[in-house]
Amino acid sequence: MRTGACAVAAGLLLAADGNFYGTAYQGGTSGFGTVFRISPAGSLTVLHAFAGPSFGGAFPLAGVTQDAAGNFYGTTEFGGYLNQGTAWRINTAGQFSLLHAFTGGALDGYKPYANLLVVGSDIYGVTFADSTAAAGAIFKLDQGTNGVLPVEFSVSVTDIAYGASATLTWSSPTATTCAAGGAWSDTIGNSGTLAVTPTAVGIYTYTLTCTDGAGVVRTATAALQVNAPALQPVDAGGSGGGGALSVPALLLLGALRLRKKKSQESA
Repeated sequence: MRTGACAVAAGLLLAADGNFYGTAYQGGTSGFGTVFRISPAGSLTVLHAFAGPSFGGAFPLAGVTQDAAGNFYGTTEFGGYLNQGTAWRINTAGQFSLLHAFTGGALDGYKPYANLLVVGSDIYGVTFADSTAAAGAIFKLDQGTNGVLPVEFSVSVTDIAYGASATLTWSSPTATTCAAGGAWSDTIGNSGTLAVTPTAVGIYTYTLTCTDGAGVVRTATAALQVNAPALQPVDAGGSGGGGALSVPALLLLGALRLRKKKSQESA
């Protein structure tokens, strides 16, 4: 798996700190692309590796934009809750925030190809298409005040073994009500944490919907993958002290014995 930057589709940004910043369409720990920094001397640092559909963005086509505080912004063609693309931010401390997961509807469209424009606390951008006339949409995202997002929602880890737990953390300072949806149905306030222990293997998507005093509704999602337990060794038996064989080894041994038996019968 490639862990660095590859397939760079957009230009680099010469940032206020004198380094160059950009995105790679592929590569990273999961292969969904990266955000990286290159020093004038040529030293490469991967700032973020995209996690892919449900968990984060995927395949950034556009470059990055910087605001007056030094934060970086961009989009991905795919990824997000419905795999319709995302808008994201990385602050000066390296913390990544998923600002919006596009739905493909008339209000936000899908596949945001271009750079974002930051004006004060608002972010403007365009999407390539939408579900109404496939003509795209112009959107505005509200970042809240002083860099605090109107809705923040995260899970402590993105994948766990079956039987383990993860912690959901959420905050919506301006909300009057927040509601849980998707894989959780708990009664919640506008901030808090909650430990969850899924009861089956699969991908769980948790949805947070918060409404502020002006009636503006904002939704955020977080996803968790629950993996099946690893195959356990199976005792091969016998008194020869041969130890244990794994299930695949036992299946292979059975197949070899069956082939030998058929060869003997046909001889």
